[in-house]
Amino acid sequence: DYSHFAKLMVELRAPAGNGSVAVGVKTATDPNNGREPKHVVSGIGADWKTYTIPLAELVSLDYPASRFQSIYVVTEFVFGAGAQTVDVREIHFEPAARP
Repeated sequence: DYSHFAKLMVELRAPAGNGSVAVGVKTATDPNNGREPKHVVSGIGADWKTYTIPLAELVSLDYPASRFQSIYVVTEFVFGAGAQTVDVREIHFEPAARP
């Protein structure tokens, strides 16, 4: 159950510089059509950097926040056209701040 988390943190680098990748999550009930919400991380440089993705950005009308109760693919990376290398060193989820 990932519903108590607020952010997805990914540490990335693109050895050639100026990398780009779409990051998302997937549940077992999400259709296999590639339409699940994704956050595009662009301008990835050659040095390691942590990128913060609010889970609220991975929600839409057809993909409600309740889907985080049962994630099947915890983090997916989707590349556009053209070859590139993006390295991933760490992935973790941050909980929502407590009131």
